[in-house]
Amino acid sequence: SSKVLDDAGRLSIDMVGEGEAWLFSGGAVQKGYWSRDSVNSRTVFYDDDGHEWKLASGKTWIQVVDQTVNISYTDSNGVI
Repeated sequence: SSKVLDDAGRLSIDMVGEGEAWLFSGGAVQKGYWSRDSVNSRTVFYDDDGHEWKLASGKTWIQVVDQTVNISYTDSNGVI
């Protein structure tokens, strides 16, 4: 969940708990969820079967969006 803090649109985002996640890696996409126990713990990503996602070596970009954002994408075959 999130809330707007000021006129500049800055957000306060609750980053503890768990929520839906989408992993885009190597040209594929997989649905799963994220989990974080406290503000001092790491965020862990899991697939729908509960297995931890192993992120590829190198740079990783994580985009945080609130639940009101509609996410869509098109894969290499043009499928949404």
